[in-house]
This record gives sequence, structure tokens and C-alpha cells, in this order.
Amino acid sequence: MVSFSDVSKSISAIAEIAKRIKNYELTEQISDLRGLLMDLLDENTQLRSELEKAQLNNDFAHKAVFKDGMYWLKGDSTPFCQRCWEVDHNIVHLEPAGYGTYYCPEELYQRKIHRK
Repeated sequence: MVSFSDVSKSISAIAEIAKRIKNYELTEQISDLRGLLMDLLDENTQLRSELEKAQLNNDFAHKAVFKDGMYWLKGDSTPFCQRCWEVDHNIVHLEPAGYGTYYCPEELYQRKIHRK
């Protein structure tokens, strides 16, 4: 796979040649190319982040067990919010509120869920 660093080095080398031969139009085009490369890098970063979130959500969807109004993962003693997952596909740990109840820190109100 070609890295950003490799492409950037190639563009820099071409820019140096353009400066040496005093081709200002080529230098301007190279500057535009650098801007496009930065845009592609930003888009790539965003797409990688979205892919990572989708993979995490897919993993959660296949491993989570719904029990007592909450989602649970094997080996995790803290449940996850039902509403956040089912409505927004966000994986949010619930916070203990005491006496076997939990609340979701992402919600504007404290929606308590009781364990059986």
C-alpha cells in the first residue's frame, strides 16, 4: 500500500525540480496537488474511523446479550444502554446509580434500569 509519506516525498521532489527549472505554473499545480492530497488524507482518516465504528458495532451486535433491560457482553460486569444501542447504534456503558440501578450518562435525564 502506498503511504501518505511516500506520495508527499514524491510531490516534494517534483516541486524542487519545478523550482530549479523556474516553472512557476508547474509549482502552482504542485501546490494544488498538495492540497488535494491533504483532502484525501482527511477523507481517508474519516473513512477509517467510520469503518472502525462499523466493525465495533457489528462485533457488539453479534456478541451482546439482552437481559433485564440492558445489553451485556461476556466478561464485562458493566451493562450497556438499551436505548443508545437500539436507537443510535452507540455502545454506551451504563453508570451505577446504587441499589442495583443504572443510568445512561449520554441521556439528558437519568433513566434508571433495575436489575431483577
